[in-house]
Amino acid sequence: MPDGGNMADGSMSLPVQSFRLSEVAEDGMDLGGFGAEMERAGPLPMRVLGECFAFDNRQLDEEARRDGIGWHLWSLRQVVVGLWHERSRNKAYVCLTLHPGVTRVFFCSHQEDWPEKFYEIISATTAFMDSGRDSFPPGYAW
Repeated sequence: MPDGGNMADGSMSLPVQSFRLSEVAEDGMDLGGFGAEMERAGPLPMRVLGECFAFDNRQLDEEARRDGIGWHLWSLRQVVVGLWHERSRNKAYVCLTLHPGVTRVFFCSHQEDWPEKFYEIISATTAFMDSGRDSFPPGYAW
């Protein structure tokens, strides 16, 4: 529907929103720790920096099943609640990247503070493993 109204099945159609990734995230590589002393041998592929939250896929699936929904919907609900509680004054971009055994949630924003409220909400699960600053290729996000 052009106006973003209700569809015939009762669900709501929302408009697609476009934005420049540079408005909400930094590009570059996270070369902290082991990689900090490395020199670039040439151009590196574009990567996006953000706060990363890792989840065990098996545990994530179990938690979602207990609520009677799929892991993807369960994860999205946690993200939406976390964003609501964060109440950031800056734009934020949140995405998931999938890896064997691990789902990572990235919180990208130009805000200087750690997303404390977001962290409190999404880490309150047995599936939560770890968090820290990391990067991802934009094409892997969804």
